[in-house]
Amino acid sequence: MVADLGNTIDFLHRVHALKIRGAKGYVGTSNIVWNSLSYSLHFCKNLLALWISDSDVSRVCGLGSVRRTLRRLVIHYSMNNLRYKETVE
Repeated sequence: MVADLGNTIDFLHRVHALKIRGAKGYVGTSNIVWNSLSYSLHFCKNLLALWISDSDVSRVCGLGSVRRTLRRLVIHYSMNNLRYKETVE
């Protein structure tokens, strides 16, 4: 099991382009809704391009870790649930 997890993390470190596509409905026969799942890009250290489509962008974590390498960001039909947070300094 440890080798499988290590291989997965190694793969994520090497990924250069990633497409995330959301879906309406449930995961298989469960009661989990696809677009209610949160995900992290923390392990995608060398990501150059990111496409997000039909997904809730507010559920993405770890954008700070890909910020220095990311050259292309494409978002389609994914910004309905964003909220503006005003910060006072």
